[in-house]
Amino acid sequence: MINPQMNIDHCSTIKKIFCFRHLQDNPITTIQQGSFKDLPSLEKLHLEYNNISVIENNAFIDMSTRLILYLDGNNIDGIDGGIFGEQKTLQEISLQNNTFKTVRQETFTGYYTVNKMSLQLCSIEMLEIGAFTQVQDIYTIYLDENEIVHIEKNAFENLVRLELLDLKNNNFAVIESSMFRGIHNCLEMYLELVCDCTNVPFWSWWKSSSNYGNVTCLDRNNFRLSSLQTSVFDNCTCTCYKSCFHDFCSNGGSCSQNSYGDLICSCVGNWTGGTCTAPCSHEEADTRIKMHVSDAVKHRLNLVMTRTVDTDVAVIAVSLFRDIGADELWLAFGSGKSFRYISIDDLSNALGIEILHVCWKRNCVETSCPPDYCSNGGSCSTNSYGDLICLCNGHWTGATCTVTLYLLIADSPNLCEENMDNFHTNWSITAESTLAILACTGEYTGNASRYCSSDGKWEEPNYSNCISKSIQHIKEQTAELSSGASDYNNVTIILKDLENITRNNNELRSGDLFTSSSILNDIAKYVTNHTDKLSVDQLEIFASLCNNLLDERNRQPWEELIDEGSGGVTSLVNAVTGFNDAFNDVIDSNFSLVAVKENVVMEVGKASSDEITVPDRLKTSDSWISDSGTEIKLKLKQNICGGLTRYSSTFYRNVSRLFPEYLILNGKIESFNGSYDVNSIIADFTIHGTSCSDYSLIIKFDHLLGKYTRPFCGHWDFNATNTRNGAWSSFGSRVVDAADSYTICEYNHTTNFAILMSPGKTPLPHHFPLNIISAIGCGVSILFLVITIIIHVVFWRDVSRDMSRNMISDISSDGPKTLMNLCVALILSYVIFLAGITQTENEIVCSVIAVALHYMFLTDFALMLAEGIIYVKMVVFMFNQNSIVHLLIPACWIVPAGIVGISAGVTKLKGYGNQQFCWLTPETNLIWAFIGPALLVILINVIVIIIVLYKTMTVQAVAAKTPKEKSK
Repeated sequence: MINPQMNIDHCSTIKKIFCFRHLQDNPITTIQQGSFKDLPSLEKLHLEYNNISVIENNAFIDMSTRLILYLDGNNIDGIDGGIFGEQKTLQEISLQNNTFKTVRQETFTGYYTVNKMSLQLCSIEMLEIGAFTQVQDIYTIYLDENEIVHIEKNAFENLVRLELLDLKNNNFAVIESSMFRGIHNCLEMYLELVCDCTNVPFWSWWKSSSNYGNVTCLDRNNFRLSSLQTSVFDNCTCTCYKSCFHDFCSNGGSCSQNSYGDLICSCVGNWTGGTCTAPCSHEEADTRIKMHVSDAVKHRLNLVMTRTVDTDVAVIAVSLFRDIGADELWLAFGSGKSFRYISIDDLSNALGIEILHVCWKRNCVETSCPPDYCSNGGSCSTNSYGDLICLCNGHWTGATCTVTLYLLIADSPNLCEENMDNFHTNWSITAESTLAILACTGEYTGNASRYCSSDGKWEEPNYSNCISKSIQHIKEQTAELSSGASDYNNVTIILKDLENITRNNNELRSGDLFTSSSILNDIAKYVTNHTDKLSVDQLEIFASLCNNLLDERNRQPWEELIDEGSGGVTSLVNAVTGFNDAFNDVIDSNFSLVAVKENVVMEVGKASSDEITVPDRLKTSDSWISDSGTEIKLKLKQNICGGLTRYSSTFYRNVSRLFPEYLILNGKIESFNGSYDVNSIIADFTIHGTSCSDYSLIIKFDHLLGKYTRPFCGHWDFNATNTRNGAWSSFGSRVVDAADSYTICEYNHTTNFAILMSPGKTPLPHHFPLNIISAIGCGVSILFLVITIIIHVVFWRDVSRDMSRNMISDISSDGPKTLMNLCVALILSYVIFLAGITQTENEIVCSVIAVALHYMFLTDFALMLAEGIIYVKMVVFMFNQNSIVHLLIPACWIVPAGIVGISAGVTKLKGYGNQQFCWLTPETNLIWAFIGPALLVILINVIVIIIVLYKTMTVQAVAAKTPKEKSK
């Protein structure tokens, strides 16, 4: 066992290390592929103050899900996201005191799960467009103590979760609000700006946002003046801050003002950009590869895959071009980037590839072509803008024909097939281990992403950054409300507008749910400080809004937020608690208000009694909560607690599985790992306005599912340490009583949530034998049903020949025909049941299976009813020889289809399948679409048995009589 605190001396390359955590202050220069592998328990890795300059792809594989990586004080000028392989594990990274100069779009490729990034003291001068696009889950970015003079627009695009941005001690001359385009929810920003009229636009943007932080005032020589004074900016006029000043344009550029009042810089030398701070090194390229389809087919090439150094893989199916009769296959690439894998030189002769290039380099001033400007036989020319253009030959590309073009031709790589998801987004063929990113379609802003795994299987798409434009607009209105730029009616208007949007939208995405929860939290904070803005009708609107967000159709987006680490419904639940707490001030006397909805029940009130019980059974009758035994009782000590007690409570019907599965055990945060389940509805209760701390809170929880054991009482702790959204805790609670169907808990606090957590459902080792028993039972049934069909098929011909010879009516064949249909229906039912009852991974497939089982089981019962009808006819109407099987059998197959069709249409498939089984969910009334017809058939068949027995016994009694008795 190697000591995990041990340092490594005289190492220039790490090849295989298992247990080290502290590797700082060593001469390490390179971290090779697989250096850190299979270390799931490693949470922090210290590699500070080495000489690391190279980190190879897949250097870190199968690491902890919450890895914090320290790489301060090295010589790193850029990192590829591929260093972590396909595993998305990195939580924090510190790169202080390295050698970054420019942060480009590809610098942090693949850092999709990073929450915190430290880039201080890295000599960074510029942030390019999309510099942080790949870190969309980032919460905190430290960029202080650098040399940043310019930030390109959209450098922080779509960072909807960014909360803190530190830009202190940089070299900004002008701060433009467009620099921060894409930051919508930032809470804290730290920077220094020159205190003159130049920065009025930024100041106006800053005032309109709800941000906090510290903006420091500097003079023109970067000397600190004092804390920022609003009057410095508020006294500026439009002409003031748009007037040229002596150093607005850098590097010798001259300033002028156009007809719109905008400042324009005319740059000189090798400088360009808005203020002449960007060097003229921009390259453009247009490269096209032409392959003859006949050559590709001849060499048995099915796919052509291309990949640039810093862009996603593109895959083209050769068959598509062949099917449409195209003779040539063209691949177009841009930006002068080199291609990996196989050189064109090795393939051009065999595959008939032709290459065309048009490349150019932008110059700041017009010039003529210098001698030998284009290398490797390329020819040079200039256009009307003074751009130098190289026409390259052979396999060369790039601005001056110095970059070799590469292309990968592959027969059968692991590919994710083209797929359309539930939101009708079409995902093209994508290579393995690739994150595909598409712009959100329709009335949505932002980007959607989806990961293609190493085995060529699509993971679930991530829509957490897709936000409806209408909901985003309401988010902006809420920001105005918080800044004080709105009147009284705006709270009600915002709630009504958001309620209408979420009620009528059948395709709310995870980004909509996340943003809506954020809006409700902002409103809850606002009304807490402005209780005069509340009105009685707002509770009903708020409850309807929460009901819309918690509708069953939104379950998948909520689960997506859990998978992405955004806390599921915890943000929404926190907003409900805050709003209800503030709403108590609207109630003036011993009274309560109750809002009852399909998915949530809210109650706020004031009471003078020593015992408060919720829910109010009188005001919640004929609702889902009235069918539940879940109940909360607050008992105050008599003669001690006086005055009115304010309280609020909320009951959530269907969010038990939408909380992150973390639990505080022995002071540590543990994952459920299948050992625990939330087995009750969520109940929230809070009291206010009483000086009495001597009380007991008793909560009775009805169990949602049976066969669970070892219950204990818990509550959701939003402030649990080392968590982003909280965890379940059993602090301050005990089990008073427990039974198979309920558990009673006692708490000594009234925190946000109280919940029964019940581990130990049917033990996992029992599932396999139970599945085997079910499969064997169904298999035996299928076997004997098949034998029954074979016997009838073999012997029926002889039976029917004897019946014809003896002139027996076809009425005798009605029973066997019905029996054959019943056997076929039962076989189909068993097959669908065995193959599909547990196929819950795909919601659409599961719904289809549930519909099929509903139809087949109803058909089984219908055919059983038909047999009963035939037996009654044979016994009661013995002399009626007319066959009715031609009417019964079609009805047995058609009527169930009608019942299922109506049920599926009315419910829109809601209730067909859940997370456990592909069958009718017991939580909805849809189950009666099966139970009702089945009970009717059973009742009729019981009557049939009685009739048949009665007739049989009557015939036997008559047969036993003497002729003399019969003649009477």
